[in-house]
Amino acid sequence: MGNAAHAWLLQELLHYLQHENSGCHGFQNMGPAWVPVRNGIDDETLCQGDARALEVVENWERLIRQVCLRLGGELGQKVLPVQRAKRGADPKERRDRLADQLCLDGRLHAELRIDGTPGVLTVSADLRTGKLRTGIDIPAPEQGYPLSWAKRLVRRLAEAPADLHVETLVDSEAAGPRGTLERLRPEPADLLPKDNAKISGFRLSLLKSMGSGRGNAETGFIRSVDNAVHRFYTTVVVHLDTPTTRRTPSKERTAAE
Repeated sequence: MGNAAHAWLLQELLHYLQHENSGCHGFQNMGPAWVPVRNGIDDETLCQGDARALEVVENWERLIRQVCLRLGGELGQKVLPVQRAKRGADPKERRDRLADQLCLDGRLHAELRIDGTPGVLTVSADLRTGKLRTGIDIPAPEQGYPLSWAKRLVRRLAEAPADLHVETLVDSEAAGPRGTLERLRPEPADLLPKDNAKISGFRLSLLKSMGSGRGNAETGFIRSVDNAVHRFYTTVVVHLDTPTTRRTPSKERTAAE
C-alpha cells in the first residue's frame, strides 16, 4: 500500500473514531484526582506517596497516547510516546517515580517520537505556573561553520512563530545563548557562544497557557495539550529539513482551530 493510501485510511479511521456516533471518544477526562493534585501543588501540600498523584500520572500517559494516535493519524506516519526506563524496569516503579517527581516539582513531562523528524518532540506541563512547553532538540550539522548554522536555522524558521525560543546547546557546563526568534531574525550571530564553546545543537521551544479543567472542553487541559503539540509540529517541526516533516495535518483540523 502506498503512503498516500495509507495516510488516507488513517485519516478516515480518525474521523470515524471522532464522530459522536462511533462510541469511541478516546480519553476525555483527567479524573477526580486532577483538581486536588493541582490545588496541592499550588499550596505546596501535596506529599510524595499520595495516590492521587499516581492517578494523575496514569491519566497523563493515557492523554499522551491519544495525542500520538491523533497526530499520527493526521500525518499518516508513526507517532509514539518515548518511555525512558532501564531495561527490565517495572512500569509501576516508573510511574511511582514520576508521581513522586510531580509532587516535588509540579511538572508532567512526555516525549514523542515522530518518524522522519530530526529529534524527539517534548511536552511539559508545569502545574505551578499553568504553562505548557513544547520543544525539540536538533543536532548541529557535521560540516560548516557555526555562523552559517545559525543563519540557516533562522532562515528555515522564517514562517515559525516570532515567540519561538531558540537556545544554543554547547559542550560545556555553561548555558548557551538563547533568545526569541523575533530578536534573532536580524541578528543570527547572537546564537554563537561568546567563549567559542563547541556547539552541539539547538533547542527550539514554545510556551503557552494550559487549560485548567479536567475534561475535554475547549478550555480544558486535555484540549490545550493536544493543541500545543499540534501547533508546535505544524509551525516549527514541519519547517525542519527532512522530507516527512513537510507533511501537515488535515485541512479540516487546521481550519477548525
